[in-house]
Formats: sequence, C-alpha cells, structure tokens
Amino acid sequence: MSLQHSLLMPTKKDRTPILPEKVYHIYNRGHNYKNTFFGNEDYNLFLKHFKDYLAGVSETYAFALLPNHYHFLLRINAQSKVGEFSNQFRKFILAYTNYINFREKRSGSLFLHPFKRIEITSEEYLKRLLFYIHYNPQKHEVSDNFKTYQFSSYPYLLSNKPTSLNRSDVFEIFGSKEDFENYHQYVYDDLKINKHLLEE
Repeated sequence: MSLQHSLLMPTKKDRTPILPEKVYHIYNRGHNYKNTFFGNEDYNLFLKHFKDYLAGVSETYAFALLPNHYHFLLRINAQSKVGEFSNQFRKFILAYTNYINFREKRSGSLFLHPFKRIEITSEEYLKRLLFYIHYNPQKHEVSDNFKTYQFSSYPYLLSNKPTSLNRSDVFEIFGSKEDFENYHQYVYDDLKINKHLLEE
C-alpha cells in the first residue's frame, strides 16, 4: 500500500467525535481550493490564534500550513471536557476568518465546514502521518525542501529554541530525536526511489 493511500483511508472524517486523551489528524481547506493564507503575516496570525485558543485543551505534535489548506496532529488533554475542543476550534477559525474577511473585504466562511478529523489509533500510522504532514509543502510544490519550510513543525521540532510543540512525545514515538530525523529521511528517500522507478 502506498504512503498516500495508507494515509487517506476512508473514515467518518467530519463526524468522528473529539474525545479527551485521543490523538487526531485535524485538517481542512478553503472553499473551491481557494487560498486561505496570502502572506507570512497570515500564517503567523493563524498560528497565534491557534495557540491562544487551543493550547489549553490540546497538545500539538505537528502542523503544516499551505496556501489553501492546513494540517494539525493533536492530542486532546485529559482534563478537557467533551465538546470543549470543537468549541475552541470554532472560535479559533472564526477569529482568523473575521480578520481575513475584514482585510480582504469579503464575507462568509473561509474554510469548509465542518473541519475534517481522523482519530489515530496505530503507532505506525502515527509515524507515517507525521512524515506526511511534514512532507506536505514539498508534495504540493510549495517548497523545494520540506525540512526547511517555515510554516511546518519539522524545523521547530529539531530546533533547540522554546516551542509550544510537544517535542518529547514526538521523539518518544520514534525512540529518539535522531530516529525521528532518520525516519523522515528514510521515507523521503523511499518516495524518491519509487518516483524514479515510475518515471523510467
């Protein structure tokens, strides 16, 4: 099974309940694939709002923001009440949408509704999803190198600077920081080899 196929298995992507202590892939895109981010300041504001509204109810493992969609990998805090995450997430998206609507002189929702979510229950799936999220900017040709893309969690996880990302849990999933890096390189090399074989 290919990486892309294994990460896009059919699920109840908009009806799966968000429950405490569970891990989820949260993602969404703009209507008709239209851009939802128009410059660096928009990406930064989106992440600021995300931290303001969601830091108290979830732990962030990974993220990637692209011009017309976003990905987050999150663990819901044990003390969060049922429905609290969804309520905070709605406020977060509304705050960003209101800003863009005012600036761009537009109205209505910016993203599709409801947001998509997949509960992650397999450790191997979790590892591959972490790679998939980090590789997304290069996959969509937004970046030439996913490892240096500014609006992805990959460089921040490897940095020694303070971060709101849960580095310790992410590295524990792979065994160590070095194993985290090696896994990303291994899967990336495998993708390049397979692409080369298909093009021959």
